[in-house]
Formats: sequence, structure tokens, C-alpha cells
Amino acid sequence: MLKSTALGLGAFFYISILVAQSGPGGVGNASTNGLWLLADEIVQPNASAVVSWEDLSGNANHASQVTASQQPVYYSTSALNGMPVVRLDGSDDRLIVDDVDILDNTSSISYFAVIRPYNLNGQPKGILGKRITYTTDIEYAYTWFFWDNRRLNLDVHTQNDRMAFPGLTFNNSTNYLLSWDFDGSRAQAVRSTMYVDDTHRFAFRETSTHLPNSNQVLAIGGLNDNYTGYLSADYAEVIHFNYALNDLERLLVNNYLAGKYGLPLTTSDVYKQDNPENGNYDFDIAGIGRMNATSAVTEARGSGVLTIRNPDDLDANEYLLWGHDGGALTFSRTNDLPPLTNSLLARTWRISETDLTNVPVSVGSVDVAIELPGYDAAEAGRLAFIVDTDNDGSFSDEVPSGGVTHLGGNTFQLNGLAGHRDGSRLTLGLLSYDASIALPVDLLTFETVRQEEDETVVLEWAVENEQDLAYYTVERSLDGSNWIPLVTVRPRAVGSALATYRYADTSSPGGELYYRLRMNDIDGRHHYSEVRRHYLTPTRTAVLYPNPVVSVMWLTGKGMSEEKIRCYDARGGDVTHRLEIRQLGDNKVEIRAEALPGGMYLLVHGADRRWMQKQ
Repeated sequence: MLKSTALGLGAFFYISILVAQSGPGGVGNASTNGLWLLADEIVQPNASAVVSWEDLSGNANHASQVTASQQPVYYSTSALNGMPVVRLDGSDDRLIVDDVDILDNTSSISYFAVIRPYNLNGQPKGILGKRITYTTDIEYAYTWFFWDNRRLNLDVHTQNDRMAFPGLTFNNSTNYLLSWDFDGSRAQAVRSTMYVDDTHRFAFRETSTHLPNSNQVLAIGGLNDNYTGYLSADYAEVIHFNYALNDLERLLVNNYLAGKYGLPLTTSDVYKQDNPENGNYDFDIAGIGRMNATSAVTEARGSGVLTIRNPDDLDANEYLLWGHDGGALTFSRTNDLPPLTNSLLARTWRISETDLTNVPVSVGSVDVAIELPGYDAAEAGRLAFIVDTDNDGSFSDEVPSGGVTHLGGNTFQLNGLAGHRDGSRLTLGLLSYDASIALPVDLLTFETVRQEEDETVVLEWAVENEQDLAYYTVERSLDGSNWIPLVTVRPRAVGSALATYRYADTSSPGGELYYRLRMNDIDGRHHYSEVRRHYLTPTRTAVLYPNPVVSVMWLTGKGMSEEKIRCYDARGGDVTHRLEIRQLGDNKVEIRAEALPGGMYLLVHGADRRWMQKQ
């Protein structure tokens, strides 16, 4: 778990959270999430006074303080996993949220807070409260505070049923994930519940069935505004829902907060990609899952730009959560490119797909959507999601999943994304072609076959409906990015008839090889097949020296013949004609390479293949 130091956005991207299931961890939305204060969304200088803390729930319930002496301080880093915090001094600092109906006047409610206290001493220190004073029952909605023996206390609708969390003493300079809820429909003996992360849970008696419509402000840092004592603490996040979350929703919010702030979970830690050994994918964590037959979340977005929905094989006790590495939302990555891809987002997501015991599961294929404000809707066909299906940390050996469509507004979606599994990485790429353009021909099959007897690769394809096709081009690449044409093939079928084709690549340099078929339409447009990857195992029967070479090198070995030597540049182009090759006996060849520009070249003699460097 690690705080990112580079969270810059691209020229035409921004984060919007005002959509369905855009609440914390992908739980709730603006109609149910009444308050969401995130210190990492504050944009102001480090160590500066906080006048206003923006509410990101979509309800504009901002926390503010106009009195300079009562203003807390913003810090851009902290002991909470390096994340930003708002620090209250415990003297008279507090933030005020104006009274609004969504914060009370309800039969159920939930609150979460991630804090690090500094002045717990047995005296009342409020996390938050919405009341006049402890002696006034009217307008008394709730207050949540530390008190006697540094224990955590909760009042719900007056102090008549006040309860302290038994058996737990809270310490200064310690990070905490705390929460509570109230549900008037529960039995009286268990209507209120307090939680410490997911390890400690305490349900207790509450006689009220409904919170009043209090006219009091919500005080952050005190039991109420103008109280006699205040909490000194770092506040990283405060969350309110106007209903009591169920166990699945609580699991998702806990994993979001624990992953982001480096806090431990004991019984429900289903997101592991925040761990340092997995790459610190700490940001905008959200998830879907099914706890049992009646409790499921099948669509989530959270605070980020990525939505995952509609898993087609989500069973009980299966969860899929994701977070990202904090990379920028720009198509600026030009390394590790899959075939037919010009660039990748600088941001990568990583997936946990397990049950509660962290055993890998599969929720099936999912629909994925991303918000790209400013991206040209007409270019949707150039977008592709890329999954690291073999979980090797690389995208270059993967096949992009095209077929992204524009859903309207700034949303682009791909239906039925498959290939993901526990630990998979996911990103978005810009293709070198538009996958939405209709093919000029119906490509039924396109395969490559290795012929071991002569170390060649045979390409075979079958098609129908060639009436709009001008010709085929077979292309080869050594890296999946740089392509050279091998041969042009004219169509021979008439109308919609079935046609099959075969081409043998006898000039293959061996090693890692990529092939694709370009289908060229009569109107000048073209489309590509999927890429086929093939590997010819190089054998070493010869000795090449010196390597690197300045001008002259020698190749020695049994049966050495100048006629069998071929040389290829890094793009796969044949540059043998630039060499001067001279036979020096049955087992030795002299090669003069003065005409080659500096760079890496693949030298081939039969099945023997090796890279050499020209200086």
C-alpha cells in the first residue's frame, strides 16, 4: 500500500462521481450517500488552513469553518498510508456541515470514519455529532465520541440509550477504521451497532425507531458545535449513508477504506492488490459480489472512472474488486504494447477475484465501461480493453479486446470482457485501426502452423463474401508493433462462395513471431484479423564473433554456407543485401557489415538464430 506521488490527469480527462453506484467502494449514490469527505480530493497547499472541505457525495454538503482560529490544517501526506489528511488541533478546531434532511430524519443510518486521534485522555472527544448539547433532548439526532477510559461511545436519538464499546481502549497516534449504524426495524436489543474495522462488532439496545429531523448542524471534531472540548485527530475520510448497510455493502466499503489507507481487515479482506507485494493498487477501489442468494451487488464504480457490471457467473461467496496504481488518465504509455495498439493508458487496474477465504473464483465475463470526457465518440472503435490473462505483468503478449461502443455522454463500454482472473491487470489501449469498421469479407478462420521439418510457418485462412475485397496482405512482426508485408494475395472466389488460402513463410527469422492478415476493401479502407503469435525455437550450431561488431565478423560451424545466411533488422525486414559474405572453407564464413547502420540485427543460418549488435 503506497501513496502515489503522480496523480495528474490528461488534457481531456476528469473524474466525475455523480452516477449510479458511484458511492464509496461502489456502494450507493447521491440519493443514499449523504456525505463523503475525502482529504485526498482537497486541492490546496500543504500545511494550509481548511476553510472548506468539499462533499463528493453529490449533495454538496460541504464541511466548512469561517472562523480562522477554529480552522483545521490540511496535510498532503500522513501516517495513514501516506495519504492526505485534515488535522484538528483538539483546542477549538472543528468543521461544520449545515443541517439537511438526508443526514437525519430517517429510520436507519450508517457512518464510517478513518481517523488517527492524538488527545484521548478519558474526557469526551467527539468524532462527530448532530445535537444542541447533552442536556437537551430536542433536536438530538446522534453523537459519536470517545470518553471514559478512552472508550468509543454512541448516542442515537438522545443519550437515554448511550452505550460504550466494551472491552476496547483506544490509543493515541493509532490509525482506526470506525463505523456505526442504526436500523429502527431491528429488534430493540440490537438496533444500534458499532464496529472497529471488521474485527470488532458490538450491537446494543436502542428504544427509538426513527431519528428526528434535527435542525442542528453536523459538527466534525466535536460532540456538537460550541462544545467544551474537541478531538485532536487526523481525518482522512468521513462517509454517511441514509440507511443501514447490509453485510455485503459493509464488506465493500471496508475493503475500499482498508486498501486505501493501509488498514488491516481480519474476516473480510477480499481485496489483496493493495499489498506492496502486489503493486500497491490502492486507489479508487470498488467491487461487486454476492454474499448469498439474496444479497448481491452487480454494478459498481466508486470514486473512479471504471464501472464493472453484469457478471454472467456470479455465485454465492464470490467477489470481484479492483483498484488502480494512481497512473495518469492519458494515453501516454508507448512501451509494453500489444499487437495493433498504438498506446496504452498510463493507468493500470488490478483485480481480486476470490471468495472470503481468498480462494480464486470466476464471476464470468463482465461488461466494463469507462468515463472519457472529451474523447471523440466517433473514435470509439479505436478503444480496446486489455487484460493480462496470464498474469505475467505484461500486456505485450495479450490480444486487445475491441468492440468498444459509445453509450452516450462520456461513457464508452465493452460488453462481455473475459479472460480476467484473480490478480489480473487491466488497462485501456488505442488501436492502430477502427474495430467498428465492417469487414470487406467474412473471415471464418485465420491460423498459423509450424512446420518442424523445414522450420517454416504456414498461414491458412478461410473466408466467404469476397465481393467487396480488393486483396489480402500477409504481415509479420518480431515485436507485435512494427510490421512488414510479406505477400499480397488476390481474392479468387466469386460472390459469397467459400474460399481458402495458404501461404508458407519460408524466410522466417525464428524466435518470437507475430502474424496478421490485412483485408483491403475496394474503396480503400482496410481491416485486420486477430494477431497470431508463433515461436520457433532457435538452435545454436554456430559461433559468431566478434559481437558486437564494427566492420568484420566470422561465423563458424559445421556445414556453414554463405548461401544460407540471412540478416533481419529489428522490424523483421531482410537486410542481407547490405552484407558482404565470403566463404572461407567448409565451416567458416566471413561477413562484412560496414554498410549496416548501428543497431540490433538477427542473423540466421538455417535453424540457428542469434542477435548481433552493429556498432
